[in-house]
Amino acid sequence: MGTYTHAISREAVELDSDCFVCDDPAIATYENGICTVSCANDHLLFRWQVPPTAAATATLPEIVDVAELLARQGMERTLNGYCPECYHAIESAVITESVETPVFRAQCETCGARLVCPAGYALLVDSRVVALYQRHGHDLHEYYLWDLPFIQEKERYRLVEERSACLEIDVSVASETLSVVLDETGHVVNYSLHEK
Repeated sequence: MGTYTHAISREAVELDSDCFVCDDPAIATYENGICTVSCANDHLLFRWQVPPTAAATATLPEIVDVAELLARQGMERTLNGYCPECYHAIESAVITESVETPVFRAQCETCGARLVCPAGYALLVDSRVVALYQRHGHDLHEYYLWDLPFIQEKERYRLVEERSACLEIDVSVASETLSVVLDETGHVVNYSLHEK
């Protein structure tokens, strides 16, 4: 019936969010199976693939919600060693060289699927980060991914030169800061909690 292959697009919609680079409104689009959030100045805030079957009867804000859900699930599968597309074994890495902000990267050698995003995405599925938000009455899923400070603010990233560790990210909520250390594959290897 063409449900999987039918071309679906949506007119651009402003979201209740601002670009963290220039403060212009965040704008969502959906075309050729890709949900993209950027601003009028073309600062890319978020991009994820959403199947036409999920977008066929959805509004653009609903498509953004689905894209964020798929991004979280994709991160969880990737960190568990499975390609988010074909479920073949996959390896991930945190890239800290020659980039302004460290990125999490993985590519499947079987189907070619690629995952490239800020390194902070690795914390979206960490139970201690989720618990920190919950402890202060916040649901981590209530925020747009690109609005989370530990994803957008490069000042929260610190390179670590320790054995089996490469990056430390600060996650702050209210008076508490959780410093999370990632290894070169994006897995959490250590964390510490501090009071302001």
